[in-house]
Amino acid sequence: MIRGNIEWHRTTGRTYSLPVQIRNTMELVEQVARFKAPKYLSAYMDVLHMHPRSTVRT
Repeated sequence: MIRGNIEWHRTTGRTYSLPVQIRNTMELVEQVARFKAPKYLSAYMDVLHMHPRSTVRT
């Protein structure tokens, strides 16, 4: 991810600082791992639990 971010900055001609890019990337990973992924996985599990109850079995 960090390499991809650096390559993007190089190809677009934008300046970057390696330590800043590493920190920003790791912060993004942390935000997804701690907050977004559990939230969406919980919502997905709720849907999986509700679907069998909502279908009519004959």
